[in-house]
Amino acid sequence: GSRLEGANKNYKTNILISEFTYERVKDDFVCTELDCVKVKGKALPVKIYHLVGAAGDVSSELMESIRYFHKGLDFYKQQKFDKAIDIFQSIADGNVDFYSAKLYIQRALDLKANPPGPDWDGIFTMTTK
Repeated sequence: GSRLEGANKNYKTNILISEFTYERVKDDFVCTELDCVKVKGKALPVKIYHLVGAAGDVSSELMESIRYFHKGLDFYKQQKFDKAIDIFQSIADGNVDFYSAKLYIQRALDLKANPPGPDWDGIFTMTTK
């Protein structure tokens, strides 16, 4: 929990939850899958989610951006970086508060410049608490 609290600054979010918490609240809250990370001091990766708001309280426009972001995330994980960049750029252009799209644009550009190889798992290792 404390590692996720500290990770908020990296994603410019207020509330991050683990995949374990997500499974318990996914029917009541809208969440955006953000990443799969290894946090400092832990060996196993965990999916993290941004808790956006209560179900029914999130605008249809933001819901569409979240669905589109997840599509970009799928392309990113498949190493289809150009397609991912296109999607993330579209989101970033339309929603200046969706910082994670900008973060993934930079990551995808970095990975295009330095291809990760066939065994890349898409897991991001956090180096700070």
